[in-house]
Amino acid sequence: MSITLSNVTLRGGLVWTDRWSPANVAQKTVRTLGGFPVFYTASLLKGTPLTLASIDDQGWQMLAVVEQLYQLASVAGAQYLLDLGTIQHSVMFRHDEPPAFDATPLIPRTLAEAGDYFTVTLKLITV
Repeated sequence: MSITLSNVTLRGGLVWTDRWSPANVAQKTVRTLGGFPVFYTASLLKGTPLTLASIDDQGWQMLAVVEQLYQLASVAGAQYLLDLGTIQHSVMFRHDEPPAFDATPLIPRTLAEAGDYFTVTLKLITV
């Protein structure tokens, strides 16, 4: 499956970790003075968390891609098109749950080399 975020093409194998645990319904419960619960619920059209992550043996990204993703995550309030092949979402990074982007080298070095691989986590939210 081809994945692109804005103009950055990601290697396949990233896992959409919260795909089947959507937060598309909001609910608030309050109690009346008599102690009875009152429920307020609504469907959410936007604002669903969307997390893409590498796992131990797949979804690794190379240094050039990590640097591009780092630049995208560093722009405050920016919105990007996420293309997951057959699914597209307008997203932004979830900076309210830091880190919004994380990359860990498979081989730790003081200075990463061009051919190095990283596991990554992208915390996004639909907008």
